[in-house]
Amino acid sequence: MVYFFCCQLRQSRRHELKRLYESFQQFVLSSSAFEAHTYGKNSLSITVKYMMIQPSQELVHKNESFNINSIFDGFLWGVPTCRRSAEKRMMRKYGSPQWHNKLILPRKDIKVCGTCGYYHEEKCLCPNCYSKVKAETTILQEQMIKELGINPVEKEVAIVYQGEKNQFNDEFFKDNKVIEVEKPRPKWFSKNLLQKSNANVIIETSTIKPHDLG
Repeated sequence: MVYFFCCQLRQSRRHELKRLYESFQQFVLSSSAFEAHTYGKNSLSITVKYMMIQPSQELVHKNESFNINSIFDGFLWGVPTCRRSAEKRMMRKYGSPQWHNKLILPRKDIKVCGTCGYYHEEKCLCPNCYSKVKAETTILQEQMIKELGINPVEKEVAIVYQGEKNQFNDEFFKDNKVIEVEKPRPKWFSKNLLQKSNANVIIETSTIKPHDLG
């Protein structure tokens, strides 16, 4: 089996060499040759001829001025071998809505505050109203620290603005620790903001016998 394979390989090589020889011989005969020599002893001897090849007319320049740009025609300049696709170039330039979008898009989550008219983000507090509440809270805290100090507070603390003292009775001042603020109450600061949500509610209870159920 190995011998048969080697024979087939030799025959294929002989056919290939013979084909190359015939093609080379046709090329030599078609050109202008003036001298020939034969080399080799076997049947596949090669005839070598020295040919006079005429230069191409495109390479012959007669009576033409020299141009420096003509010497750069034979250079191969370096180019990127792995060019990015159009999809990748667009992704790097504009981003992707699913990941990071580089386009400037209009925001649709901006709302107008119904109290002051300033703009704020949806589902967020108005920064203008929040700054007012923060400033008023700071004033009340400073007033409480000034009057109470470091003493323990055993009563409920009540805030009374200027002009509101006459609205409460004497029991209110006895049961609560009143902090008087020498300024009128802001319009947005309603009185129920300081009321407790878990007010004391009297719940009536009664005993029910088993035969009264249902």
